Amino acid sequence: MSDQAEVDRLYECEVIDEHGERIGAVKQIWLDDRDGRPVWASVHTGLLGLRETFVPIRDATVGTGTITVPLAKRTVRGAPRIDVSDQHMSREQQDELCAYYDPTPDPRGGDHDRLERPATDDPGRS
Repeated sequence: MSDQAEVDRLYECEVIDEHGERIGAVKQIWLDDRDGRPVWASVHTGLLGLRETFVPIRDATVGTGTITVPLAKRTVRGAPRIDVSDQHMSREQQDELCAYYDPTPDPRGGDHDRLERPATDDPGRS
């Protein structure tokens, strides 16, 4: 999504978690410098909407007035505070957010750690 009208439409959205709970209203949209696609939304969160939290939206589903993210509200609530003063997020800030939202996979699960079974000379042994 790099069309400016489509990006502008995101400013009118509420961010919803994977369980249908409201996280907050979009304050700003942050685009990828390389391809112009929306990557982050800063969202008004907290009791009175006074806190601003970054939420990844690259894998989000955009509906009418909503952006549904594949995250739980409590996950977003625990995100690190990022202060972006010059309207451009530094590489360090991006790395901090990415490390929080996409930590190293658990070594006990997933395809990344699945090893091939060693070959044996005994066909009856597995």
